[in-house]
Amino acid sequence: MRRIIVIALCVYLLMIAAGAGVYLYLGDTTKKAPPPALKASDTVPASGKAAEKKSAGAARQQRADALRSEMKCVDRKGITLYTFDYPKKPEPGVYLRPFVVSDGMAYELKFDVYYFYDIDDAQKTAWIHGDALEITTDSGVHTLFFSSRDRRDKMAMDAQDLAENYVHTATREEESLLEEIGASQHVSLRYYQQESGLGRSQHLSREEIHRIHDMVEFYHLEKQEGEQ
Repeated sequence: MRRIIVIALCVYLLMIAAGAGVYLYLGDTTKKAPPPALKASDTVPASGKAAEKKSAGAARQQRADALRSEMKCVDRKGITLYTFDYPKKPEPGVYLRPFVVSDGMAYELKFDVYYFYDIDDAQKTAWIHGDALEITTDSGVHTLFFSSRDRRDKMAMDAQDLAENYVHTATREEESLLEEIGASQHVSLRYYQQESGLGRSQHLSREEIHRIHDMVEFYHLEKQEGEQ
């Protein structure tokens, strides 16, 4: 009987020792478990992201201010017109002049198709009464069509010169076309009347192309800033 009690006591002590070993092992591995991997978004502090956004905004504003300093700004009853300082009577020809209008909150991109002629011009095109503009860029040929009701015709009091023009709000497709013009090395225009075929062609100068590029860039910068 005494032997049985001793054997039972030994088994009991072995069970206690084994349980303690398992407990110590599990406790040790829990302490040594590696921390969960950080997400990529957790590696950049929120303050760092805010600083990056602020820096990008400051860079956009600096570029917009630089472009604005080269422009002519006209205020009309709470509306600001951003354009370049064009001559009232340029050399006879066809011109494409984008500009931006803003009420201080929203920005809108527009463009002016302007045809000018004077009586001494060798081409003697005079009135065209155009309703279409063909634009050839480095990437292809595009044609814009207009309603003749929107055309503005003007003749000088002494009949020495005349002008025709369309002012049009740019659609998304036309905005992309203006970007394409600004990115091209060579651009030509042909302003004409669809019915008669009478028209006038002209190559844009590097300065004209550069101004178109800058006006579209200015529009994008100001629009993006307003959406922040």
